[in-house]
Amino acid sequence: MSPAIPLPRVLIPGVPPTDGCLLQIAKAFEGSRQVQLGTSYACDDLKTIRGNAKITIKLYDGRQCDESERLVPGGSTLTAKGNIIIRTDALAHFSGRFTIQNPAGVTLFAGYMETIDRICTHVAVPPRISCRPKGHLEGWLVGKGGRGLEDYTLRVLIAAKARALPEVTQSPVTGFLNGVLVRSSEE
Repeated sequence: MSPAIPLPRVLIPGVPPTDGCLLQIAKAFEGSRQVQLGTSYACDDLKTIRGNAKITIKLYDGRQCDESERLVPGGSTLTAKGNIIIRTDALAHFSGRFTIQNPAGVTLFAGYMETIDRICTHVAVPPRISCRPKGHLEGWLVGKGGRGLEDYTLRVLIAAKARALPEVTQSPVTGFLNGVLVRSSEE
């Protein structure tokens, strides 16, 4: 076994320690995921591959639930870049930094994103759907507002469909973001 390598430190913005205000953000999206695979290795008798990934998605209005349109307009772009670990059975974990830019290219939010392929939080008891659906990923984003939005943090869940890794290294991605924008109520 190789020596332990310290995990990188990631700063996640907190919520205000005082009264805060909430806006729901709900956006449909479509885009792409590109993965560059490294060499494979054995891990607990499973072939595993480490690599780099980039996710680029265009955000659209998200039904009646979206209260964020004036802050994160439809047509904004979310771009995430980071590391990915993939097992040959398509279980995968992505972690990296993201930005959301409005259609004019202004950064609205920046932060950290994680997704996991082949998990599903909507499994009932008893299970009606697979707890390891192929081509499905879920995760979260936590970020801090950019210029003009410094009082806001972003906390969002993501659910999406994408072709299974490592079979496909370039895939369309479609899904939904749903969460909150938290703003300090102190002016």
